[in-house]
Amino acid sequence: MNTTTAENLERLRKGDVGAFTEIVRTYQDSMLRIAYRVVGQQAEAEDVRQNVLLRLWQSPDKTPPVERFAAWLHRCTVNEAISRVRSSKRNETRFCELKDAASESTSNASLELNEQREILQMTMLQLEPEQRAILSLKFDEQLTVREIGSILKQPHTTVQSKLRRAIEQLRNLMGASVERRKP
Repeated sequence: MNTTTAENLERLRKGDVGAFTEIVRTYQDSMLRIAYRVVGQQAEAEDVRQNVLLRLWQSPDKTPPVERFAAWLHRCTVNEAISRVRSSKRNETRFCELKDAASESTSNASLELNEQREILQMTMLQLEPEQRAILSLKFDEQLTVREIGSILKQPHTTVQSKLRRAIEQLRNLMGASVERRKP
């Protein structure tokens, strides 16, 4: 953890709005990526991030020591996102926004890439929320299995097994999705 975050946390605990703004700038993108992978919708992911940040602002004294802050914030994001998915009564497939500059292009390669991204996103939504969270922490945030275990408060061996199963299930589902789309 860098000293800037340590200083900002200390200032936040004293009620400094500027410190909160700096913490938000530092972590907002990773929080949104994690939440998006779990809930599957941009607006819901933004709500998840907002709820976690609101709780941080309201209770800065409940934050862990600075060396565990990033893991704690990721865990809060994962928990909030999973809670949102579980509380949702909808079991229907959700459609997601794909924001990418390449999506504006009409080339065949770009269209194929967008189709592959859409297949991946729709397939990810078929996984359990915890599986999506683990995949996001591993591949979007590039965390180690041990770091993910620390965030999820699970043994790293358990996370490693869950990661393998999630990847295997994702591959199987992706294969089935591609087969269904073939003419």
